[in-house]
Amino acid sequence: EYRTKVVEAGGVDKMLEFLLQSNKPFDRILPPGGDVPCPSIWLQVVSNCIKDGFLQPDALAKDVQHKVLNNINGVFQDMSNFQERSIFGSKDYWIKCLMFFSGLLSGLLTSQNKRIGDFLLKQKSLKEFL
Repeated sequence: EYRTKVVEAGGVDKMLEFLLQSNKPFDRILPPGGDVPCPSIWLQVVSNCIKDGFLQPDALAKDVQHKVLNNINGVFQDMSNFQERSIFGSKDYWIKCLMFFSGLLSGLLTSQNKRIGDFLLKQKSLKEFL
């Protein structure tokens, strides 16, 4: 399946690498005029990849969920800063990312892998965000 091939080729890893730089202006990470006009696209793709049943085999899906959980802290900090409301140096990007970030959290919280949801629910900052 193409989804599995994209993940195995490092697609999610590369998106997480970009998302780890959420404290930098977007045009410093990717030059303007490229194929990705907004970082919300990365969040949308990553959000889809962590949903139960989206990737096969299940072991790959769980691996992706753990990778995302371990590499999303910076994005979480930016998205949960309601005073600045800025990600990648932009309030507009923050607004565009909010829906996909919420979907990402929902996918992790409702995962069949209960350990992920249990871990997230123990995070004080998540409760404040929700």
